[in-house]
Amino acid sequence: MNHQASLNKLKTPLAGAVVWLCLASNHALAQTPQWWITRGVLNQNPAQDYTPVNQGQLKWLASNAYAEVSRTIGPDTGLTARINAFSTTNNYFPVNIGQVKHLAAPFYDRLYAFGLTNSLPAGIQGHYPWDGKPETNDFAMVNIGQAKYVFSFDLSVDSDHDSLPDWWEIANFGGTNNCAPDDDPDGDGYTNLEEYQAGTVPTNPDTDPPAVSIQTPVNGTRVVWVP
Repeated sequence: MNHQASLNKLKTPLAGAVVWLCLASNHALAQTPQWWITRGVLNQNPAQDYTPVNQGQLKWLASNAYAEVSRTIGPDTGLTARINAFSTTNNYFPVNIGQVKHLAAPFYDRLYAFGLTNSLPAGIQGHYPWDGKPETNDFAMVNIGQAKYVFSFDLSVDSDHDSLPDWWEIANFGGTNNCAPDDDPDGDGYTNLEEYQAGTVPTNPDTDPPAVSIQTPVNGTRVVWVP
């Protein structure tokens, strides 16, 4: 990846606003999403949570978060541009709150488009984890536990336990209560679960899973396999 800009030069996207990151002092509040484990993102030593995070660690965490978003709901141009702006230098420089907000914002913009951001208290507008939180200094340093908290979103959540992840149900049906795994809303002979597993659109019969037909050759017929 051709990284052009150094993370340490990124500025807060909130035009100088000073707000807290919703980075809990008790970092155990952040659940461990499965993609942290399957992608080998972090070691599981909680004693390091209070160690200052550096730019290399944050870029590693964000790059894996980007890969997970790409695998599921897909990235948008803003998120891709933010990741492509990483530099390969300054990896041992410290990170401040404003930089983390700037990096995380397009992730939450993308999650918000699918209704997947955390709900905010009544009367609070916004969709970032720092919205509605007490003010603090954007130039304050960030530790590992705080960075983990911001990137602890989990796109594998299946809140109704129907084998269809919430993001897929929201993207295709507008919510998690509008479909069942055995339904076939487009009448193409494939259930929602089969469409999810095949990566096809459950409301469009023109995107059926590919059918594979294997015919037994006639005796004496030479069959050539082309992979």
